Amino acid sequence: MKLSREAAEYIEDFGAPQLHVAFAKEEMHQLAGKFPEELIAFMSAFGRAVFQDGQIQICHPDDQNSVLTLIFGGDETFSHQNCHAYAYSAFGEIFCWHRDYGLTIVDIIAGSVTCRLLTKNLSRDANTDRTFITPFGTDADFYDVNDKPLFKRAVKKLGSLQIGECYGFVPALALGGSPELQYLKRLRSPEHFAIVAQTNDFNLVDVEGYGVSKVVRKIG
Repeated sequence: MKLSREAAEYIEDFGAPQLHVAFAKEEMHQLAGKFPEELIAFMSAFGRAVFQDGQIQICHPDDQNSVLTLIFGGDETFSHQNCHAYAYSAFGEIFCWHRDYGLTIVDIIAGSVTCRLLTKNLSRDANTDRTFITPFGTDADFYDVNDKPLFKRAVKKLGSLQIGECYGFVPALALGGSPELQYLKRLRSPEHFAIVAQTNDFNLVDVEGYGVSKVVRKIG
């Protein structure tokens, strides 16, 4: 399958992944029906992959299934069966595709789930399927207690992230940790995300503008 125009432009602007490993044949079969064709083409081209020096990684949906199960619980709209992870950021935003509502972003540290088509009550159209590229090329950094970005300093201190890894605070922020470089570690993302997910209550959030959002309802 050919990359969409948006995906090709992303590669042109930001470069190919620094690391990537192809999905196994059976893993490829599992993508069908979970994602739009443009997203499947993007995932198929690289498999599990590290982009932007590790700020963003492509994952297989199975990699984060257990995390989403913990977060969604018995929710009326979201479940690990209709909302599947395809990428995540170095600090814990999981980018998913919902069968009915498209791009969905789960922020495990903030305890938020954002899904624009759902909260804005927008109709699904052909262009919506291309919003999967939104997380790529955006600022996926995390800011410390002094409001200074952490990513480059984390790379310098801890080394670049490998496939399946993330940067995580130990102890987790909800357990008394502090957003400072000295508390960051390189960790396996599924295990760390699952730990953090269990420390937070999650809410569906409507983003009304830059830095302005409101809670719609509790998730689960």
